[in-house]
Amino acid sequence: MTSELHTHFLNLYSMALADSKFDEEEIAILYRLGGERGIPRETIDALLLNPQLSEHVAIPETLIEKIECLYDYARMILADGVVHEDEVKTLEKFCEKFQFQENNIPLITQLLIEAARNGIAKNELVDFVLQNN
Repeated sequence: MTSELHTHFLNLYSMALADSKFDEEEIAILYRLGGERGIPRETIDALLLNPQLSEHVAIPETLIEKIECLYDYARMILADGVVHEDEVKTLEKFCEKFQFQENNIPLITQLLIEAARNGIAKNELVDFVLQNN
C-alpha cells in the first residue's frame, strides 16, 4: 500500500473513531472503500490491528484527490446513519489540513455530508466541484 493510501486509511479509521465508537457499519464501509481502491481485505485487517502512523504523512495534492478523500470521510461519517458533532469537527479539521480556506470549510463539509447522504457518486461530486471552482 502506498504511503498516501496508508495515510488515507488511517484518516478513515480516525474518522470512524471520532464518535468514540467503531460500529459494524463503519468497518463495512472501510472494507468497501478499500475494495474500491483495490486494497485487499488482509491489508486493511493488518492496518486495523496495527494502526501506526508512517513517517511520511501524505496530504492529497490535487483538488480532485482532496475531494475524493474528504468524500470518503463523509461516507464514513454516515456509515452508522448518525452524524455526530465530533465527526463533523473532525471532517472540518481534515478540510483545514487539506488547505481549504477557513471561511469555505463549513460549506464544503455540508456539501460532502449531503452528497454522501444522497448517495451521489464520487465522480459526480468531483465534476460538480470542478465546474463550480
